Amino acid sequence: MREARTELFDGSRASRAGRLAIGFAMLLAVAYGRIVRAPCDDAYIFYVYAKNFVQGNGLTYNGTAVQGFTSVVWTALLALAGLTRVPLPILGEVLSGASACFALWATYRLGRRIGLDRFRAAAPAFLLALTGDFAFYSAVGLEECLFAGLVALTVSEALFAKGGRGRGPLPVAILMAATIGTRPEGGLVAALLFAWMTVRDRSAGRSLRTGAILAAIVFPAALALRLAYGSWLPNTYYVKSNAGLANFGEGVDYLLRALPRYAPLVATLALAGSLRIIRRSAPREKGAALLFVLAAAWLVYVAAQGGHNLVGGRVLVPALPLLYVGLAALAPAARPRPVLAVAALAAALLVAAYARDDRVQRLAGVWRKNHAILEAAALRLRDEFPPGTKVALNAAGIIPFYSGLPAIDMLGLNDRHIARSGRRDRGLRFGHQAGDGAYVLAEKPGVILLGGTPSDRPGLYVSDQEIWASSEFHERYDRVDWEGIGTIWVRRQGVDGEEAGG
Repeated sequence: MREARTELFDGSRASRAGRLAIGFAMLLAVAYGRIVRAPCDDAYIFYVYAKNFVQGNGLTYNGTAVQGFTSVVWTALLALAGLTRVPLPILGEVLSGASACFALWATYRLGRRIGLDRFRAAAPAFLLALTGDFAFYSAVGLEECLFAGLVALTVSEALFAKGGRGRGPLPVAILMAATIGTRPEGGLVAALLFAWMTVRDRSAGRSLRTGAILAAIVFPAALALRLAYGSWLPNTYYVKSNAGLANFGEGVDYLLRALPRYAPLVATLALAGSLRIIRRSAPREKGAALLFVLAAAWLVYVAAQGGHNLVGGRVLVPALPLLYVGLAALAPAARPRPVLAVAALAAALLVAAYARDDRVQRLAGVWRKNHAILEAAALRLRDEFPPGTKVALNAAGIIPFYSGLPAIDMLGLNDRHIARSGRRDRGLRFGHQAGDGAYVLAEKPGVILLGGTPSDRPGLYVSDQEIWASSEFHERYDRVDWEGIGTIWVRRQGVDGEEAGG
């Protein structure tokens, strides 16, 4: 990585300006993230596994050996950081912020690799820092910013380092392995890079050597997970896969809903494409075109899977560094001040568009409200029910983390049976389509929580609907209302010879 130090730390005036620009972008991202953030229940699923690891119970879901986490690298980072005894929610936010800073640096590096000067290479990082989707996920304890940074760095080193020849097989394979370990979709990025490397080299030799090293890194980790959890793939894969193109329409809607947030950049892309790419094909423009192809392939994948159900554009974030650097590469050459002025205007438009997205702001507000409710419910469950009481629920992060009670994840992300054998309703949101009410009742949970927060009525989820339709549920569970929290359903004392609470 000596080249990177030369670029940012050579002591020149331009180098100092580059450091200042990237440092300022990092501060902006962290500050903006703190403003727009909302606590995320999905992040607490990672915290559950990390907490159990720190307590000596292994990477388990409150006693259940199931791989309900998709990101191996993120789970490992949290588990190791948790050994410091700093509260895991704080660690998660710190790691997210550090990952965002890494992604900004990787974006700058990609710009330099593609041939941008320091000022224009800083512009994409500046835009990224003030993109609402990126800022939001820089502060919620999820791995998305780390993945985005690794994608940008892997593309940079595999395709554009050393004058476009790319780095050797070993460093590229290590970066690919880190990317895949952070998100399995990193395999898609690796496949696209292998294809381009083969075309560029007019030979598959380098791709094969890199692939062999990658396999040597990934296979032992996959084998260890197979031995620990009994499956080559994470449990989340079985919940979310096998939909074919059933979710494609929802995925297209997901992209269309995001379009107003990125309208300023879409207009810039259209203008740059009509004025530059058609007119000539300079090396930098070819690099930009390649970045756009990679980003487009990612967006097709996002549409095919059905988008996502979290706030804003979580799964759009990995494509943003590629798109922003590509746009900067197409921009006409200009002195630093005009470049920074245009970047500042575009960033202001991005911030305004994000703030005006009612759907995003409304869902973020729901998350903030629900966090307080779910944490209060968790603490009351911990205090009022004996250890070992099973709790069946849909929001499978905050309550298991704070209560410490074993949980049945009725959406299947952390439940092997529902993930593999549960019924699917493709009309529901991505990741929330599986369930099995009969199975949940057969497990005899001491407490059932319907809906996203404790409710007296079922949510639209498969398990909720089937449980509510079951006479067994109404015969064996009593409604208990908790002020300020909602309604929980408690198994009756003496049912099947059991004590209250199961």
